[in-house]
Amino acid sequence: MQTGPYKLILTALFGLILLSGTTTLAADAEVTAPPLQTALVDATSSESACVQAVTRLEARQQTMQQDLRRLHREIAALRTDQAKPGLTEILGGIGYIIGLCGLYAWTRSRYKASL
Repeated sequence: MQTGPYKLILTALFGLILLSGTTTLAADAEVTAPPLQTALVDATSSESACVQAVTRLEARQQTMQQDLRRLHREIAALRTDQAKPGLTEILGGIGYIIGLCGLYAWTRSRYKASL
């Protein structure tokens, strides 16, 4: 029989949980599990790591929600700014009015010249 260290890695939603101990390998390649108490002791220590990971994720979620609220406010402010006419729209409107007045004056002068 051979004994050697083993490492059990459980991949969960919040990261990795590592459990370690020793195994006994027989000649026919059967693996015997460690006692249940050892696994429970390691599980309780990893349980606190999971709790810490959950609290970190909740804190990160709160900061992300604050950032999203800030971005929503900025988007709303940009939409209200875009709803107002800018300098180019105002100058374009004035130019359009002056152009129509000039067209009217030109046609009026042509009409008077033909009489």
